[in-house]
Amino acid sequence: RAFSRELDTVSREKNASKQGLEPGPDWIRTEDAPADETGIVMSEAPQTPAPPEAGENPLLKPWQTPFETPPFAEIEPEHFLPAFERAFADHAAEIAAISHDPTLPDFANTITALERSGKLLSKVSAVFYDLVSAHSNPAILEIDNEVSLRMARHWNPIMMNAVLFGRIALLHDNRATLGLTGEQLR
Repeated sequence: RAFSRELDTVSREKNASKQGLEPGPDWIRTEDAPADETGIVMSEAPQTPAPPEAGENPLLKPWQTPFETPPFAEIEPEHFLPAFERAFADHAAEIAAISHDPTLPDFANTITALERSGKLLSKVSAVFYDLVSAHSNPAILEIDNEVSLRMARHWNPIMMNAVLFGRIALLHDNRATLGLTGEQLR
């Protein structure tokens, strides 16, 4: 029901904007994401220099909504491609940082860093695919065709990254000597 109310709000705001009325969303400030214990900054907040329109893109800002739910009333189809581009770039940079880390692989600088990478991509993807499946329209479906290709182009090099696999394989082979917890061993 809450999702339905959000969609109704989106429709009302779009209609208001078509009639020349300003819906007046509240804009929130963007804060830089703090580094985690490994010193790696993950993509909770944008890391690369923002294009001018990124400040207006609700997908690229922290959500100051109840329970940090997506601000559907502010999200337009044209927000998705720039958000995906930023998310792909941030995630690729995070993966490169893990792959090219000169230190010996350990659980924190490889597995934990890998698990924490791609937060922005997960956030944008979750909203996008929720709308594709529950509230699609021709504009969203056209973007879906484009995003599907880009998603494959993004993930294939990560899944085939021999250096990253080598780091993970080394940890797996030495797991008995790393002093891992039961949860980390899974």
